Amino acid sequence: MSTEIAEARGHLERLVRAYEGGTPLKTIIPALARRVGISARRCAAIWHREARAIYAHEMDALRSAVVQRIATEVARLEAELAIARLSSPRPDADAIRAAEAALNAAKTAINQGKTP
Repeated sequence: MSTEIAEARGHLERLVRAYEGGTPLKTIIPALARRVGISARRCAAIWHREARAIYAHEMDALRSAVVQRIATEVARLEAELAIARLSSPRPDADAIRAAEAALNAAKTAINQGKTP
């Protein structure tokens, strides 16, 4: 398997993990394909390691979807961190600093176009 195909499959795996546990893959693949902008059959071929090559527009779409997913997750974590900071009478300063550092690293990676 080429590195491009492995990378594309890895992006799909990361996107599939965003769905609720117990959701059948048969349901996830078409929804994910629509979200990414590729056909459901092509998405399934990449998932099942049947694709022989990945086109540039497919890889770009997968990378973009992963970056969007990470940005959404970072925003959710920032909100959770803010709530924890406000609701805790004695916040664990070290844990909050570590969480803030991780979020900042993720933001930096997103801004540089990388996927952490």
